[in-house]
Amino acid sequence: RQRQMCIRDSNNGFMGYPVAYALFGDDGLVLAVIMGIPFNLLIYSLGARMVCMDIPKGSARAPLSLLAALFSPINAAIVLSLIFYFGQIPVPDPILTPIQHLSNVTTPLSMLVTGMNLAQGKVSDALRDRDAISASGVRLLIFPVLAWAIMCFFPNLNPLMVGVTLITMA
Repeated sequence: RQRQMCIRDSNNGFMGYPVAYALFGDDGLVLAVIMGIPFNLLIYSLGARMVCMDIPKGSARAPLSLLAALFSPINAAIVLSLIFYFGQIPVPDPILTPIQHLSNVTTPLSMLVTGMNLAQGKVSDALRDRDAISASGVRLLIFPVLAWAIMCFFPNLNPLMVGVTLITMA
């Protein structure tokens, strides 16, 4: 189940959002985040439930209930952020400033942690892992090419939407 989730669900927040912002500005970032909401809701509800289904019966940790998965703090934050964004509700500076500081360091810190984890492994092990290679090939090559092919059937699509979709799919 975890492998299926890794192939099916994207991790846009790690590199997709910063690249969309760098290439397309604020509009590209907003579009990427809005397009990522369905994925995030699925990952943090049904995805979390799927991963917890692998917990053996009689284990100290109980499987995650569907209600607990649906009404998680992460999903509540997603809904709350949508209310604030679409309702144009201003966030007070004492709350907004720390959030902006955390936002500015998220990608560099993620890359640092990922780099430290990769440094502990061997490149040869990664190159022999068929599951990792196939999942990477599907996520990085097949999905973006498939998305591009589908979008070619709709010639009047907004170029911003096409670009952001391809960036987040890759």
